[in-house]
Order: sequence, then structure tokens, then C-alpha cells
Amino acid sequence: MIKSIELINWKTHKNTVIDFQRGVNVIVGIMGAGKSSVMDAISYALFGTFPALAHKRVSLGNMIMNRPSEESHAEIRLTFDADGDNYNVVRKISAKQGSEARIEKNGSYLQAQSERVTETVEELLRLDYDTFSRAVYSEQNGLEYFLDLSKSERKRSIDEMLGLDHFSAAEENATSYINSVRSLIEGEENALAQIDIKQFKDQMDALLNERVDVAKRRDDLSKKAGELGKTAKDMKTKLDALKGEMEKKRNLMEKRTTISARNAALNGEIKKIDALGIAKEEVEKRLKEAKDNADSMAKALEALRKEESDAVRSASSLEANIKTLKKKASDKKAIEDAIRGMDESKLKMEIERCNEDLEKFRNGIAEKRTGIAEGKRWLSELSKHLSKCPLCERELSPDMRQSLLESKEAAVKALETELSGMLSDAKILDGKAKAAKDAMDRLALERSRLKDFMSVDSDLAKLSEELDAASAKRLDAENRYKKKVEDNNRAVEALNSAKLDMDKVRRKEDYAKEVKANSIDLKGIDERLSKMDVDDKAIYSMQDSLTKVSSELSEVNSKVGSDEAYINKLDAQISEKRKQLEDFGRIETRIKARRSLLANLNKFKMALIDTEAMLRSKLISSVNSLMQSVWSELYPYGDYTAIRLTAKKDDYLLEARVDMNGDEIWLGIDSVASGGERSLSCLAMRIAMSMVIVPNLRWIILDEPTHNVDSNGIDRLIDMLGNSLPKVVDQVFIITHDESMKQISGAKVYMLDRDKDVHGNTVASVI
Repeated sequence: MIKSIELINWKTHKNTVIDFQRGVNVIVGIMGAGKSSVMDAISYALFGTFPALAHKRVSLGNMIMNRPSEESHAEIRLTFDADGDNYNVVRKISAKQGSEARIEKNGSYLQAQSERVTETVEELLRLDYDTFSRAVYSEQNGLEYFLDLSKSERKRSIDEMLGLDHFSAAEENATSYINSVRSLIEGEENALAQIDIKQFKDQMDALLNERVDVAKRRDDLSKKAGELGKTAKDMKTKLDALKGEMEKKRNLMEKRTTISARNAALNGEIKKIDALGIAKEEVEKRLKEAKDNADSMAKALEALRKEESDAVRSASSLEANIKTLKKKASDKKAIEDAIRGMDESKLKMEIERCNEDLEKFRNGIAEKRTGIAEGKRWLSELSKHLSKCPLCERELSPDMRQSLLESKEAAVKALETELSGMLSDAKILDGKAKAAKDAMDRLALERSRLKDFMSVDSDLAKLSEELDAASAKRLDAENRYKKKVEDNNRAVEALNSAKLDMDKVRRKEDYAKEVKANSIDLKGIDERLSKMDVDDKAIYSMQDSLTKVSSELSEVNSKVGSDEAYINKLDAQISEKRKQLEDFGRIETRIKARRSLLANLNKFKMALIDTEAMLRSKLISSVNSLMQSVWSELYPYGDYTAIRLTAKKDDYLLEARVDMNGDEIWLGIDSVASGGERSLSCLAMRIAMSMVIVPNLRWIILDEPTHNVDSNGIDRLIDMLGNSLPKVVDQVFIITHDESMKQISGAKVYMLDRDKDVHGNTVASVI
């Protein structure tokens, strides 16, 4: 049972809440009041779609309210119970973020993903949207839909509604599959008939024999190649050994030449140093004296550098202080000039004069305001249409009263003008008084500041004397530092000269040691060269023999490669022949299997046809039984005693039973019935089909069921909906503009209304 629905920003519904009951629920309202939107919302809450959306007549964005104000989202909240549990479904639509959904069971979270919510609802109600839209929800003006279709379309639509379309689809698929299998069998049988399989086998035997012969020849060549390869390897090893020994001999000879040249160069350098006549003991003594003198000079230079730095820092500090005092002296002069430019007595007189004038203005302003208030009080009294003067109580004629009003109004306006001028003048005077007082305050401030600058001139003179003394001291330090730098440079030059001579003495000693070591190495090299018995002639002979063996090996390997390539080619041909023979075998096996499949498919197709016919017969029988019960309650006249749905080969006929000349015959509704009779017969069929298709749910939704129905038919419909139908249907939802539907017995009626002239929101009220 659907218990309630809440629509937020859904089409014309700003915030509509509707509580449903078991039995009949009627929603009445004018065209455009938002009735069908309620049923669309129920369908959307349960299944995430509704007919107009499923058929793409509208988009989800169209469901968000856009008048009288444009909203950013819409929301549907639906409550229903199933199997004793209470469920709450919430679906939201956002113009920017798409849609979202959730479902709760007895107040606890169950699912929160749109597709999963729909699947959960389908499991609980045991029906999907297609079944719901076919059997439960009849769209507005959709009752006569089946009568307006062509034969084939009506056959397809009713089969879909009864769930028989799956059989037709399965039968078509089976037929298509049977034809495909038959075509495959014929194609493969024709292909095999054109192939000589014995010829394929003979060709394969010839290829196998040829492969054996070529493989034997390849193996013999491979054995010879192995022997040649071993010989070539041994010769290569010997050749490498000879080359290695020869390389060592060349390296030793090159090393001997290099060492001999190095010794000659070193002996030349030793002779050059000896020619300089430098004695080691004399150089060591001179180096020590020069180093001691340089260290002494460096210490004295550092002391003078510090003295000069201190003198510079002292002079800089004094210069900074003098600069600060000069700034203060300039500030002092500016203050004195400012004080001289201010006349204290004149400022005091200006303040007194302004204050006196302000007092006069304040008194005048008070008088004007009193006069204005008195005048307005008079005007108020005169405006009350009094027949007597409010002061003297003299009788006033209308003309006299009007004259007094005009006179007083003019007097009040004149006073207000004078008051405005006085307020402006007083404001100017007040500004002048404040300016004079500010000048007096600045004068006092400047005099106070001047006291802080009294000692500036004497301090400046004192610092100037100190700066002269510091500058003289700095100049003396700089001169002494420059002289000491020159002395230090001479000491450094003497030290560097001594270091160069010492370096030459040490290099001579190092050269002599290296010459001695090199002479020992040369002796060892000569001994090793005398023991080496290798020359280029032996190497050339071995290289020639190796080249001949390698050439023969290459030729044999080439033949082996050719045979190997030919064997691979034969293997590919053999493999291809074998694969073709296997393919022929598989084709024969496949043909046999497909013939078996074809027989089973034909049996399956016949079973589908028989099952569809049997199920259609049972369903139509059930529909007709229920439809007759509904028709007897619904139709108010006696000309059509019964109706039925008849299944033809390519159509369904909705027929009515009539008496003609004493005989009862069945005629097609669409050929004999009026518009109202057509509507009632289709309504009866819709109710019966709903009960047959979804017997577990027992819901039905009817949108404008009174379309084309006369007053008698409507009365019978009201009686059936209030008394008979609730016995077989748990919940009925009726959407209508026909206010007579409010008379349905026991129905819960909601009236929907809205002011369409101003694009107003839907207002729902229980009647």
C-alpha cells in the first residue's frame, strides 16, 4: 500500500503532501492544477521514471519548478509498506548535479544508489516499471489506446501487456537461429563436396618422404661442420696465444724506449740545476730568515690595520652624530619660525568673538524653533475643520479659516527659511572657533617642543672639535699602515725567492732517485726480452691455416642452413596439409552436431508456440472472467449484456454481446459502440488485466476515467469504484477534473487548485 507522497519543487508543486488510504483515493482539480504530476511522481519515486520521461516527451530537468520562481532542485518522498515493513523512498533531481536516490526500511538505511534503489523496489513489489506502466498506470486519455491501434500494433501491445511478447520474440529468434544453422550446414556440405580428400593425403605422404631424405643429408653435414669447428677452435687458441706473446714483447720494447727517453730528460734537468750553483745549506738558511721576517711583518701589519680601523670607526660615529645634531638644529629653526608666525593675542580675541556670536545664534535658533512649533500646532488645530478660533473661540467662516491657514503656513515657511540660514551661519562660526583653538593648541605644542632643542648648538660645536682630532688620528694611522704594507711586500718577495730555490734543490734530488729506479727497470726488461722466442712469421703461417679451415666450415654451414630452411618449408607444407585434413574432419563433426541442434531447435520452436497459445488462452480466460464481473457493475444499460477479449492470429478483438432477432451474437466494440461505451469497455478491460497481470500488488491508477462517459455511466462507475472494486483491488488512484468523482463512497478526496494567471503553486486540500 502507498501511504503518502511529498512533492517538493516538482512541476507546480512547491511543497505538497498527500496521505493515501487503502481503497479509493481521488485527486480532483482543474486542468493544469498538477493532478497528473502526482501520478508521475509516484512512478518516478518507485522506478526512477514515468511514461512521459520513458518516451522522452520530457526530460528530468523539465520537472524542476521554474515558475513563478526558478528552483535549483526537485525532490520526491514516497512512503509505502510491503510484507509488514514500512519503506521510505527519496529521489532528488538537481539541475547541475544530476539525480540521487535512497531507500530506508523501518527508518534504517537500505540503499543509496539510484539503480540499486529501483532494483530494491522491484524486488519488494515483485514487478518492474514495464509491468507497472502496462497494468497499473493508465495515462491520461489512454483508456481507448488499444482500440485506436492497427491490428499488428494492437496484437503487439496487448501481448506486451500480458507478458506474451517474450514468447513472440523468442519464436522469432528461434526461427532466425534455425535458418542460420540450416544455412551453415548447406554451405559446409557444398564446400566438402568440392574437395578430393584422398589427393590431399597422397600429397602429404610425398612431403613426409622427402623430409626424411633431406633431414639425413643435413645431419651428415652437421657432423662434418662439428669436426671442422673443433679444428678451427684449436687453431684459434694457438693463434691467440702467439698474438698475446707478441703483444707482450711489443709492450716491453715500447716501455724500454719510454724509460730511456725519460732518463735522458731527467739527466738534462739535473745538469741545468747544477749549472745554477745553488747550495742546499745556504738555501735552507736563507729560507728560514725570510720566513721569520715575513711572520714578524704580518703581525705588525695586523696591529696597524686594527689601529686604522678603530680610527675610521670613531670618525664615522662622530660624523653620524654631527649629522643628527644638524637635523635637530634645522628642526629648531623651523619651530622658532612657526612660533614667530603665530599671534597669541589675536587668536584669543578670535575665539572670544566667535563664542559670543555663537551664543547669539543659539538664542535666535531656539526662538525660531519655538515659533515654528507654535505655528505648526496652530495649523494642526485649524486643519481639524473647527468652526471656532482655537485661541479666542470666535466663530470662523470657511473663508476666514482658509485665510488663517494660508497665513500661518506662510509664517511657518518664513521661520523655517530663517532657521536654515541661521544654522548655516552658526556652523561656519563654529568652524572658525575650532580653527582658532587648534592654532592655540599648536602654538603651545611648538613651545613645548622647543625646550628639547636648547643645547643643540653647543653640542654641535663640541662634536666638531672631536671630529677634527679623530680625522688627524685616522690620517696618521693610514700613512703608517701604507709604509708597513710596502715593507711586508718586500719580505714576501724574499720568502718566495727562497722557496723557489729550495724547490729546485728538492727537484734535483727527486730526479736523481727516479733515474736510479728507471735504470733498474731497464735491466729487468732486457732480461725478459732475451727469453721471448716469437716473431711475425709464425703468426702469419698460423693465420693462413685458420682462414682455410674457417672457409670450409662456412661452406658446410651454408649447406646445413639451406637444408634446414627447406625442412622448415616442408614442415610448413605438411602442417598445412595436416591442418586442412583436420579441418575437413571438424567440418564433418560440426555438420553432424548442427543437424542434431537443428532438430532440437525445431522442437524448441514448437514448444514455444504451444506454450504461448496455452498461456494466452489461460490469460484471456482469466481476463474475460474478471472483465465480465466488472462490466456488469459498470455498464448501466442492457443492450450490451457482456464483453470479452478474443485472441485472433494477428489481432485482439474487444467484443460486446448483443441480442439480434432473439440471437446473441458478438460484435467488435470499435464498430458498434459509442465513445462512452468504448471508454467503459476499455476501463473494464484495463481493471481486469491489472488484476490478472499483477495479482499480488492489487493497485490501479486511472487518469480521467470519465472521458466520453455519460451521466448514467458515471453514476455506475462511481458506484462500482465505491462498492465493488475495493473488494478486489486494495488501492485505487483516480485522477480527474470531474467533481462528481468526489461522490465515490468511502473515497479519500484531495482537491488540487492553483492560480494559473500568476503561475501560482499547487495547493492540496482534503475534502
